[in-house]
Amino acid sequence: MALARTTHGATKGSSTAATTSGAITVTVASGEAIVVAVATVNTTSNAPTDNATGSSNTYVQLGAIATNTERITFWGVVASKSAVTAITCTFGSSRYSVAIDTYTGVVGFNQANTTTTTGSASPATATLGTALGANNWSLAAFTNKGTATWAASTGNLRNNLAGAGSSTPGVAIVDNTTTTSAATESAGNVWAGTIIELQSHIDVSVVVTSPALAASRGTITVAGAANVSPTGRSLTLAVGTVTVTISVSVAPTGNVLALSLGNPVITGAANVTPTGKALAVAPGALAITGEAMLALTGIPVTLALGTPTIRGDANVAASSNQLASSVGTISIMGE
Repeated sequence: MALARTTHGATKGSSTAATTSGAITVTVASGEAIVVAVATVNTTSNAPTDNATGSSNTYVQLGAIATNTERITFWGVVASKSAVTAITCTFGSSRYSVAIDTYTGVVGFNQANTTTTTGSASPATATLGTALGANNWSLAAFTNKGTATWAASTGNLRNNLAGAGSSTPGVAIVDNTTTTSAATESAGNVWAGTIIELQSHIDVSVVVTSPALAASRGTITVAGAANVSPTGRSLTLAVGTVTVTISVSVAPTGNVLALSLGNPVITGAANVTPTGKALAVAPGALAITGEAMLALTGIPVTLALGTPTIRGDANVAASSNQLASSVGTISIMGE
């Protein structure tokens, strides 16, 4: 939204008698920016207050400077929270002049781009130290002492007031679309001014770089869902505790299964059919159980040390083949 000045402000000044406050009638609309220029006789001005709904808007100081004879203090509100009809300024005992102006389209006052200045030659002039952002304005407040009147010089002369007497300060507000704002004062008296950038937008620069992504030690979980088909390739498990579970029918093959140290578990469901190949049992306690008809053949059965038991649920017919038993306890049971 472009900046625009509205005409909802006002001016007010004291007589030649000193006072400590001044109330000014205004017609500020909700959402408008308010600027208040307070000129005093070298007396500090307090933040203005107003009658906004609920409580006063909060005014921030936009600049302040004094000469040997007068002081200008500039205050502002970016957006009034409601309509305002009265603004009150307070200060130490002093003669005073106040000018108030209003604007729309304001998003901020650039506190990083402000300047204060004094002089004794007309016109009273203030220039910002940094270039304006696009569509932003300069906004200045001036004071002098005495009854000298103000006239436009560089920029737009807004609400202004001459002092009520030779020792009463006057006040003026000037805005411009360039960095310089100035106003002529008729008597060429000593003056003081402060200027700030009025913002219609705020520029934000974002720099995105491409730094390396570093991952430190921790717990990393990688999950993937897939169907696994076992093949006839060797399965090798290294040291550790590994469980391999395959929820499919597994047909044992003649491939080698090599297991190294650890606690591996391999689960498979299959039917086992004994053949006529020699069965060698090494030392230890081993039981072989097969729920099948066993027909003893003439192939030797060799049993080594230990306590093996061969049990078959079948009729066993003894033949003339040799049965060799070594040391141990052997039971052959047949029903």
